[in-house]
Amino acid sequence: MVPAFTWRETAAFDTYNPSVQYKQVLFETGPLPEGAHILRVEAAWTRAPASTSYLSA
Repeated sequence: MVPAFTWRETAAFDTYNPSVQYKQVLFETGPLPEGAHILRVEAAWTRAPASTSYLSA
């Protein structure tokens, strides 16, 4: 059974960095009520102008 959505938010963020950085926080929800939650992530397939590829690791 899939729970009904009661809250939706869309956020876009650019993960480009010219140097490697590990364990970076990209998204934070804050406090959530108890129970199951769904996080949907979609690639936009856009890139920062300084980036040379669309590589996703």
